[in-house]
Amino acid sequence: MHSDDGRFWWDGTRWVPAYSPDGRYWYDGVRLQPVPGATPSLPQTSDTPARRGLPGWGIALIVVGVLVPALALGAGIAALVAYGNRDDPTWIDDDDLWYAAEAGCEEVTRSLEASPGDVAGGNEAIDGLVAQVEAVGQDAIDDDAPVAAWLADWESLKAARAATADGSPFVEPRTSGGDPVSERMIDLSPDACARAVTLATTF
Repeated sequence: MHSDDGRFWWDGTRWVPAYSPDGRYWYDGVRLQPVPGATPSLPQTSDTPARRGLPGWGIALIVVGVLVPALALGAGIAALVAYGNRDDPTWIDDDDLWYAAEAGCEEVTRSLEASPGDVAGGNEAIDGLVAQVEAVGQDAIDDDAPVAAWLADWESLKAARAATADGSPFVEPRTSGGDPVSERMIDLSPDACARAVTLATTF
C-alpha cells in the first residue's frame, strides 16, 4: 500500500521509501519499475565492474512480502491442528477408551441376556465394564471429558439396581437436568452400549 503521494510504501510494519535512492526506480508493490524521464546516473569510474541487483531496501520489501504470508499460513495450520485435537465433551474420543467401553458393554449385554433377573450377576458385569475402562489409565480418562461422568452413571445405575433387592421398584437415576441417565449413557458411547444400558434399566 502506497501513501497518497506515492512516495512511501507500507511494508506491513512501517513506511519505507518507494523510490530508489537515485530516483530512477519506483516500487509498485510487486517489482521495481523505471521512472519515466528519470536522469540516468553517472557511470561508475571504478575499475571494478558495477554489481547488479536490488538495493537493500528493495530486498527488505521482498523479504517482508515472503515472510508475512508464510507466518500467516503457519498460524492457520497451527489453529487447524489445535481444532482437530480439541476434545469433544459429548463423545468418547480416545480410541482405547472407546474399545474398552465397547468390549465391556458387550459383556454386560451377554450377562443380562443370559440371566435377566439376576441383579447381582448383572452388577458384577457392570463392575467388569468399569474396571476395563479404568484399566486404560487415569490420564486418558482425565483427557476425555465425558468418560468420568459416564463411568459415574454406571455406578449410580448399579446402585439403583441393587436397591431392588428388598422388593423396592427400580428407580432410574436422573441427570442434573432431570433426564434419565440412560439417555446420556447411550449418547456418549459406542453403539454396543445402547443394548447394555437398555437391559440394565429394564425390570
